[in-house]
Amino acid sequence: MKKFIIFDGPPASGKTTRSRILARKLRCPYLRYKTLGFANILSTIIIRLAPGYSITRIKHLRTKEDPVLLLDSRLLSKMQLIIFLAEIPYKILQVTLLIVLSLIYSCLIIDEFLVLRIANYVNVYLHGGLSKWHAELLIRIDLALLRVLAKHGTIQYIYIDRCIEELKNLWHKREFNKAYSETYLILVRLIWKTYQTEISSLMQVK
Repeated sequence: MKKFIIFDGPPASGKTTRSRILARKLRCPYLRYKTLGFANILSTIIIRLAPGYSITRIKHLRTKEDPVLLLDSRLLSKMQLIIFLAEIPYKILQVTLLIVLSLIYSCLIIDEFLVLRIANYVNVYLHGGLSKWHAELLIRIDLALLRVLAKHGTIQYIYIDRCIEELKNLWHKREFNKAYSETYLILVRLIWKTYQTEISSLMQVK
């Protein structure tokens, strides 16, 4: 029986550190299942070649924020379809890697699988970078994938959170220039409450 151990939670909660430590301890592969990979690469190129399209003068690579969110809102709204189409092959690449690793190993550690991914999609939608239909479809794909994993193995979903003071301290210890977003934290926690029951039910599927 395959086993998938998933770590999730708001930024600076310690999920990546814990997942890597556990992966080393169990001697199993670690996969960081992030969002917006190709879209962020494209946005980084745009910001570097045309800084006027950026909403900040701070070097975006040091803000720990998705470069796509640093684009001017007018340009971002025009790029909705591009961002969506860039996310699809990136998601396919990640899913392919996940499938290959699960075929080779009996246990797989996954970081940022569902809650933080949904928060990212919703956040980009709120900034005008995705249409409502695009965001909903991307979220449905990840939910469907989680259900597939539950049918082909056991899921241990570990959601990590801390008080806001701890999160801010850990965030700044990593030398991030950008202030910790309490608004984004609220969004992540709201999404966790929304999907907590469904995630718990999938952990019981055999």
